[in-house]
Amino acid sequence: MYRSVKKEALTPNIVLMRLEAPRIDSRTRACQFVIIRTNEAGRRIPHDWRIEKGTMDKAFSVLGTSTSKLASLSKDKSVTNPAGPLGKPAHVEKFGTLIRACGCFGSAPVYCSPNLHKYKGNNVITVVPLPQRM
Repeated sequence: MYRSVKKEALTPNIVLMRLEAPRIDSRTRACQFVIIRTNEAGRRIPHDWRIEKGTMDKAFSVLGTSTSKLASLSKDKSVTNPAGPLGKPAHVEKFGTLIRACGCFGSAPVYCSPNLHKYKGNNVITVVPLPQRM
C-alpha cells in the first residue's frame, strides 16, 4: 500500500505530503512521474514526486477537487493504485550553463531536474513567462 506517513501545510493552500513507496523508488529515474488516485472514484493525478528511500514526497497546490481530496488524506490512509514510474528519464550530465524556457503545458518538464543539473556542476537559468490576464 502507498500510505500517507507525513502531511504538512506549508501555506494555507500548499501541502507537503510523504507517501510510502517501497516498489516505486528503486526504479524511478530523473524526471519520471507517478500517477495516484485518492480513491476508486477519484481522478488520476500525475505528479513528479521526489522519490527516495522508500518514500515519495510532493509539495502541491490545492486547486481543485482532486488535489483537495489528496490534501484531506489523513496520516496512515492510503492512495489508490499508484502507477509509475512513467515518462522518459532525463539525460543529466555536465553541460555548463543551461537556459531552460517554457510556458503553459511545457512547464512541467522544466521543473523536474534543476537540482540534478546543479549536482552535476551546471548553472541552471529557468525562464517561465507570467500568465497574461484577459
